[in-house]
Amino acid sequence: MTKSPQYPKKNLASYIIPFLLILLLLGSGLTIVQQKIDFSDVLELFQAPSVAKDDKVKLVYQEGTNQIYPKSKEQWQELNEDSFIQVADTIKVDSGGVVVLRLFEGSELRLTGGTQLKLIRLDQDALQGNHITAELLSGQLWGRINKGNTGDADVILLTSHQTIQIHETTLIDILASPETSRVIAGSALVNVGQKSESGPRTRLGTLTLLSAQQTLLDELAIDQLKGGDQDLVSALDDSYLASEWFQWNVEQEKKLGLISDVNFDALQGAMEVPLVELESGLVSVSSPKADAAVGSKVLVEGAYDDDQIDHIFVNGQEATLGLDGTWELVVPLSLARNKIVVSARELDSADKKMVANF
Repeated sequence: MTKSPQYPKKNLASYIIPFLLILLLLGSGLTIVQQKIDFSDVLELFQAPSVAKDDKVKLVYQEGTNQIYPKSKEQWQELNEDSFIQVADTIKVDSGGVVVLRLFEGSELRLTGGTQLKLIRLDQDALQGNHITAELLSGQLWGRINKGNTGDADVILLTSHQTIQIHETTLIDILASPETSRVIAGSALVNVGQKSESGPRTRLGTLTLLSAQQTLLDELAIDQLKGGDQDLVSALDDSYLASEWFQWNVEQEKKLGLISDVNFDALQGAMEVPLVELESGLVSVSSPKADAAVGSKVLVEGAYDDDQIDHIFVNGQEATLGLDGTWELVVPLSLARNKIVVSARELDSADKKMVANF
C-alpha cells in the first residue's frame, strides 16, 4: 500500500511573517493613494458650500486718526492697514478724516468725518448670492454698490428710520442726521419705519429712489408718512451737488471707472444754469440770514404773494406754502459747505426764477 506524501509541519513564524509583509504592502499603497487624493475634497462635492470666513473687508484709503471697535476685543483701537475688519465691528472716523472700505464682492463704502458704521452681515454664498448689511450710526456714507448684487443677493444699509435695499449697480449717498438718502445713479428701495420699545420697527411706508433723486426724513416727513403721504421724493438739491463731499466722490468714481451710466458733468451743469431774477416783492426770505451760523439743518422761511406765486423751492426742494402768505422748509446742509438757493415759480409758468442765493 502506497503511503500519501507527508509534508513538513509549518511553525507559527511561517504564518506570521507573510501576514506582516501583506500589511506592510497595504499600508504603503494607502499612503501613496492618500498623497494623490484628498478624500475631504471629494466629500465636499456632495455638500453645500460653506460660508467663507469673515475677512471680507479691506481698508483701501484713510485720512486722519480713525478707530475700529472689534467685537472680539470690546475696546476701541487704531484703524490701520493691518486691522482685521469683520462682522459686528464698528468703524469710527475722525472728525476731519476719511475712510474707504472695499468689500469682498467689489462694492466700496466711503465714510466722511464723524461717521460711525457697524458691519452687520457679510455673507458670500455660491448658491444664495452675496448678502451685505451695514448700519450708519452717524455721519455720512457714499456707497458704490457693485453690479454683481442681483437676483436674491442684496446690499442693505440701515439708519434710524430706514432700511435701504439695493439690488443693482447703484451710487448712493446717505446722511444719518437729518436722515437723507440720495441716489446718484441706479435705484434703491427705502423702507421707512419707526422703532418701538417692545419689538421691531412699525412700517410707515416704502419709497423708491431712482437716479438723481433723494428723500429727506425729518420729523415733518415722518408725520406725513404716518398720515399716508408717500410723495416725499425730490430731485437732488443744488447745495449737495456743489458740496466738496460730492465733488470728491465724483473724482473717485472717474478714477475707478463708472459702474453706472451717469453723466456727472450734465448733472452738475444743470445746477450751474443761471436763473432770471424774480420781480422784487413777490417772494421774500426772512431767515436764515446769509451770515447766520447753522448746523446740519436749517429752517428757511419768508413771505410770498399768493396771487402770483404757486411754487417756492429751496435747494431744489419744494417749500410748504401757507394760507397766510408765508412759506417755509427745513433743509439739510452739507458737512463741507453750506449754500442756500431760493427760487420760485409764478402762476401759469413752468420757469423757475431766482429769489436769493447765499
